[in-house]
Amino acid sequence: MRPNTIIGVAMLFAACFLVPRAARAQYVSGCPESICVASQTSLVYNPQTQAMDAFTSATTDYVTETWYSLCVSLAVMEIAGPSPANWPILLPSSTPPSCADNVTELDQSGSVAATPGRQYFAQGVAQLSIYYSYSDMAADCGDYCTGYWYDAEGYSLLATDESSGGANTPSIYYSYPYDDESEPYYTQLIGMNGSGATAWAPPLIGSVAPNQWLAGATTSFTINGQGFGYSPTFTITGPGVTSYTNACAPPASYSSCNTQIVATVTIDPSTPDQSVETITLTANGYNASGFAQVPTGQTGQATATATTTQFAPPTPQIWIYGTTGTNLANNGPPSCPGSPACVVVGQQIALTAVVPNLPAGVTIQSQSWSQPKGVVIANYVASTSSGRVVQFPVQQTGACQTLTEMCLMYYWVDQGSPRQVTFTYTLANGLGAGSATATFNVGGPTNVGIAVVPTPLNPAAIQIGQGSVLGQNGLVMYFGSNVIGGQSGITLNASAAMPGGNQGQYSWIQLLTADNNHFINAQGRWVCPLDQSPELDGTYNPASYTGPTFSDTPWTPLPFESADTEGEVQRSFKATAYLMWTPNAAPGCTGAACTILVPLATLNWSWAGDAINTLTNQPNNGSTWMLTGCQGCSNGPVQPTSSHPQWQASTHDGCQPVPMH
Repeated sequence: MRPNTIIGVAMLFAACFLVPRAARAQYVSGCPESICVASQTSLVYNPQTQAMDAFTSATTDYVTETWYSLCVSLAVMEIAGPSPANWPILLPSSTPPSCADNVTELDQSGSVAATPGRQYFAQGVAQLSIYYSYSDMAADCGDYCTGYWYDAEGYSLLATDESSGGANTPSIYYSYPYDDESEPYYTQLIGMNGSGATAWAPPLIGSVAPNQWLAGATTSFTINGQGFGYSPTFTITGPGVTSYTNACAPPASYSSCNTQIVATVTIDPSTPDQSVETITLTANGYNASGFAQVPTGQTGQATATATTTQFAPPTPQIWIYGTTGTNLANNGPPSCPGSPACVVVGQQIALTAVVPNLPAGVTIQSQSWSQPKGVVIANYVASTSSGRVVQFPVQQTGACQTLTEMCLMYYWVDQGSPRQVTFTYTLANGLGAGSATATFNVGGPTNVGIAVVPTPLNPAAIQIGQGSVLGQNGLVMYFGSNVIGGQSGITLNASAAMPGGNQGQYSWIQLLTADNNHFINAQGRWVCPLDQSPELDGTYNPASYTGPTFSDTPWTPLPFESADTEGEVQRSFKATAYLMWTPNAAPGCTGAACTILVPLATLNWSWAGDAINTLTNQPNNGSTWMLTGCQGCSNGPVQPTSSHPQWQASTHDGCQPVPMH
């Protein structure tokens, strides 16, 4: 007869796993224990099929008087935690088959689907069946029933003295017939020598994004995949890797890191282009304690690569009127009108440079602007006491009027196209530089003219009369031939062709380059000159001088100081009239600084008069003063200009006579 006694597989596999060195049977004399049952169990991850492939073999040279059989059984278990209760058996799925008689070597293999990041254990078990013949059987086996058989050859030691299959002994089952059958047998299940193997189904890395890492920068990247488990760790090796972080390292949780890791890596600036960096990710189990230790095994790792690229400095942006305006970087000649780069003189040019897409850790070491071409100023500031141009660039930072800030603010005073402004920056750590150029078309009023009324100036226009005509008290000498009739000494009328869509506003400023008042009295000859040249004529009030027309009727009181002592008063007057223009603000610009006054043209004119006190009534003016004529009453040609009027004093402050020698 043949045996087919099978012990419960799950109980046996668990027992074999807990005893790394499997227990062996004691065989009959002459069969060395070390070679009676030899085995090998292997477990390997197959990346092509993503399965765990297991293989177990067993051999024996067991010798009996009759025959034996050897059957190999294989199991594969998934290790889900440190407790044996968490080791589900994936193979076998059914009772192992019977083994044929007299088989001396058997192999068994199997394959199970692998879950990424899981650990697996393989166990092989041999079933050894030994058969004996006998010719007689004792009616009462007595003590021999626990491990001894009687056969024709006498007493033989067949097995150990336990039949319970405990943890430290093999499982022994035997029986003998009570009938006349001639083949007693027993079956022994043995944990094989060398059985037990551990392998991982490595975690799967699906992507690394981005997988282009910039030299000289700290890059945040994401590893996506499966089976990373609880608190996965990784290393990054390769040229230029200076540091890296792993937010999923212990004590991070399984739930947040099993399929995704967000990390950072810093690459040295000198790293060669296209250097390959290797990420080696290690799964550490699916629970807080990690997987149970096993005698042998493979590391649960996966690898991926990224490429280091030399950092290419991005092209800077040049925005006008805030970063929500228009980017003028490398815009080329603008199409006018309509383009934000089509500006006019006197409009504020407010630029902001932005260097986009700089990775974390990449910083700007320095930045600079080119000096805008043309006549450029930082501001024009005027009052009664002074008028001055704030030169561009200024020395102090903070107002966007240096050439070393990320912003730039200035005014063009003259027209021209193309006008270019270039922004350049340099990155720290030798990562290079970038630049961009904004191109402008600077327009303004053209065909500027100033008509002089009367033309030419009338040499006989100097009069003596009561100052009430001019809003003054007393007798005056004035320049104006028909003041009562409404004609001033000089009237200037402006004209120009305005830039499209921008009419702006005319205004006038007059500076005196010479204005000497001489008089003679009993104490001698005196002069009342300008304190400085030039001086503002009167007070600064642009609202009083707006529009295309400007008129002036200069006058001098008679007598200059006192009526009873002065015998002669002279005045020599030279002036420069500035035609100014204020544009409308550019679209997108807000605030009071969006425009300034700009000069368009100048006209020089002069007059001189001499009045003598005759002490005799003069029939033509009802006084004792007589004119000796106009000396040098004239005007020069209209001169286009981009130079602002500047002064440090005003005739509003009067003058202090000084003696002439």
